[in-house]
Amino acid sequence: MPPSPDAALFAALVNSRPSPPRDEAAELADLVLRLASAVRQTTVALREASACLAGEEVGTSLAELLARAEAASLDQANCTTALIRHLAPRLAAA
Repeated sequence: MPPSPDAALFAALVNSRPSPPRDEAAELADLVLRLASAVRQTTVALREASACLAGEEVGTSLAELLARAEAASLDQANCTTALIRHLAPRLAAA
């Protein structure tokens, strides 16, 4: 499976700048992985919610699915904000 456009964008951003110290690089990698996981969680929850709305049996209530999607979306926002804070100084200096 080819990498997602977001993964390619993050890789290009990280690779276009001088390598950060190892601790920062590990933190950035963790943020990117958390973001990708949150995107997957949101997608799964919303797909299941759509199936629930279509009358399919998904084994979880619509309210629970929407709550999971909301929590994952908030995690996406937090990860994105943290990534921007990490990358903004390097992009401004370029």
